[in-house]
Amino acid sequence: FCSSRLAHAPSSIFPVIRARRRFRKLAVMARALKTLFAASALVAALAQEPAISKAEIDQALGDDEVCAGDAVVCALNALQVKASAVAGAEGGACDQGLVAQIK
Repeated sequence: FCSSRLAHAPSSIFPVIRARRRFRKLAVMARALKTLFAASALVAALAQEPAISKAEIDQALGDDEVCAGDAVVCALNALQVKASAVAGAEGGACDQGLVAQIK
């Protein structure tokens, strides 16, 4: 509003102007609180320790070392594991081809 308009405005408009100013202040405070809450939630989430410690993860990975020795033995072992997984998924040679048709 212009100051000349306020001078001639009825007295009933001043509470409306004050209410608008209060609402704007409250809206700014609400946005600030929302940002503060989101930031604190992020900090709290990052501050939590993982459910499994790094030492436990390292121990589990160390216990599962298949290729601790020779690279050739490791490659052969990996091929055997892959072949057994493929055979298990397909059902084996007895469930394919002519044998499967005869069954």
